[in-house]
Amino acid sequence: MYKRFTQNMYARKKYFVSIVALLSLVGIFIFIQKNNKRKRYNVLVLSTCSLSTSRLSVYNSAFHSTPNVDKLAEESYVFNNAITDMSWSNVSGFLSRIPSSNLVKNGYHAIGLPWSKEEIAWQQINGKNIPEYYMNIPNNSIIFNNMPRNYLDGLQFLKKKLQDKKNWPFLIEVHNKIIHLPYAKQLGPGNHILKLISPKSQSYIEEYIENFDKYPERVPFSLYVMERKKTLTEAVIKTLKLDNQIAKSLKEKKYSPTFIGILNNRSILAKWKSSSFFETDLNVIKETYDKMLEIYDSSIEELLKLYNDKELAENTVLIFTGDHGEAFFQHEYMAHGETVFDEMIKFPLFIKFPGQHERKIINAQFYQQGIANIVNKIIEGKINEENFEEYIQKENNHPLIYSRNCANDIKSIRYKNKWKFVWNLKNEKKFLYDLINDPDELRDVYDKNPEITSFLEENVDEIAMIQIKNKMVYPCREETE
Repeated sequence: MYKRFTQNMYARKKYFVSIVALLSLVGIFIFIQKNNKRKRYNVLVLSTCSLSTSRLSVYNSAFHSTPNVDKLAEESYVFNNAITDMSWSNVSGFLSRIPSSNLVKNGYHAIGLPWSKEEIAWQQINGKNIPEYYMNIPNNSIIFNNMPRNYLDGLQFLKKKLQDKKNWPFLIEVHNKIIHLPYAKQLGPGNHILKLISPKSQSYIEEYIENFDKYPERVPFSLYVMERKKTLTEAVIKTLKLDNQIAKSLKEKKYSPTFIGILNNRSILAKWKSSSFFETDLNVIKETYDKMLEIYDSSIEELLKLYNDKELAENTVLIFTGDHGEAFFQHEYMAHGETVFDEMIKFPLFIKFPGQHERKIINAQFYQQGIANIVNKIIEGKINEENFEEYIQKENNHPLIYSRNCANDIKSIRYKNKWKFVWNLKNEKKFLYDLINDPDELRDVYDKNPEITSFLEENVDEIAMIQIKNKMVYPCREETE
């Protein structure tokens, strides 16, 4: 009898433990489901081209005031050391690598509207597009309150999409092209950009426009005036030593990669620098860029008005970023410079979680692929405002970051925000910069630090293989002669 009693007690105990275990599993499942539901944030990525961190006051107060960008930065995680993999990069190329299966599995919607067929072709990676909505100010647009009408129409379209809960949760990139090479590109006759700069600068440019074919070595002006006037004179072709293929490309309006190549042609830039116009030309270009930055800041204000819809803000992670920097002859390159100096490869990055009202600085080294990793983790419900800093320190704090130019003949490796090794494969020259004592990268200390240079040189190709680089369809041309 005792044996039977013991067996019954054991059976009841076993049954009780099973029930407790089952209820515990149910409780854990319910908790996870509730937790995942709370963390299934929308993701709104605001990106732009040509956003130079050196001219954003949040990074450097000496240059420019951007109140709306600054306000956003005051309530976000601000990354001080975000580095691109490539000097002419695009955020879309990285975001396109987020597995579409993750979107489907987690119920995410892809909403957006590509800007043009050309841009779609450019952004495609492995035949896939991410959701995008392009914002652009056409040359012939009518400005009112710093915004063209079709831009505001686009914002209204976007507002309806974002506030329609049928689209939640969503992932969308709003890619803004307002300052994509416009500070020189839009200086042609009758363009509204001329009205934004000082009267003195207006007169200076208008006088030059009338005589541009006499001074083609002033290439940042000449090429864009050619586009605006829809002409390319034989004098310009001869002076710039353009070959027939490039001349034909310009005449056929295939400007983008050709412009970059000519803008970075060393002999043409040397002629410009030696001219009596150089300093004034450069200052006018910077002034025009800053005016475009003001318009861009106004556009950010309009986008933030969408985001600040109470319910939308409470359910959306906002990521503000640039594709790459912009060169203003700091190292004798212009615009989308084919270099790996920080004015080109550092990019602004802010990340704001729902309810965040405090600025937090992230000094960890971070590269562009990390944006896609963060978005993917948010979609999977694995990171939120509570574990975000821990995640960055553990998984996105990279002591070694590799960057290259588009032509893949200049490469660099950055070590703990302290050292930067640069290798120019065209002439086999190697450089080392102490970023703490020389943040502008003006003093080469390669010969003075053999141990660190040896360490970085040994690692540059290995780190390049580890990082997933952004493969672009369009080539960049370093030389045009």
